[in-house]
Amino acid sequence: MDSEKKIKELEYRIFNLEKNFDLISKNLNRVQESLPFHYNESSEKENILADNLLSIKDACSLLNITETKIMEWVKKDLIAFKRVGEITYFDKIELKVLFRKMMIQDLE
Repeated sequence: MDSEKKIKELEYRIFNLEKNFDLISKNLNRVQESLPFHYNESSEKENILADNLLSIKDACSLLNITETKIMEWVKKDLIAFKRVGEITYFDKIELKVLFRKMMIQDLE
């Protein structure tokens, strides 16, 4: 009798584990389905990383140009920028790509 009781208890535990596993799987699926939505939402807001932002002066130093020239490029949409309040910032990576393009054009 003791062995039969233990077997039934184990079967009950297994049943509960399977039930919990099903609940966890359903919740995990819901989370996975909602991730692309949240990911797309955050990418639309454009994550601003402070490490990659340069002020106008820093950007000018990096490109070796004047502030007037960089603002002229901004007005012509030749260079991407981000505004935080009234301050204009430039993405360091985008500036490096732009610098490489400028150097290639100068060589041609």
